[in-house]
Amino acid sequence: MNKKIIYMSVIVIIGGVVLYKLNGGLVQNSKVKTVPQDRGMFSTQTNTEDEVTVLVSPKTLTADLKAIFEIQLSTHSVELNYDFLKIAELKDDAGNIYRPIYSTVGVGGHHVKGILTFPSIVKSTKKVVLTIHRINNKDRVFNWDLE
Repeated sequence: MNKKIIYMSVIVIIGGVVLYKLNGGLVQNSKVKTVPQDRGMFSTQTNTEDEVTVLVSPKTLTADLKAIFEIQLSTHSVELNYDFLKIAELKDDAGNIYRPIYSTVGVGGHHVKGILTFPSIVKSTKKVVLTIHRINNKDRVFNWDLE
């Protein structure tokens, strides 16, 4: 009898792990709206200067929607204490400048990561430039074509 319970428990656990893997891990918050993107068009960009590496991955970069970027900073020599609401800006090809409205990018340490959100981009936008000012005294500039 005990062996049957053990075998059944193992089968249930294995089945749960398989289902977990097939569903892509934890269930995402259903209130978050995601927009499919051609990841090749909006690829991750990297800037490494003065011992700090900055990676920027667009998550949403479509006219008439909030522009959302994943930001990662990494270093082994300086403290990463930056307020991204103050040092980041997004500029479109018509000269409009967008300031961040929300940031979860961490503060402190040698590795920080988070989401940086900007207001909706003007519908006619063809190109955007994200500038993150004064990361270890260097401006970091990232460009994407929306066409």
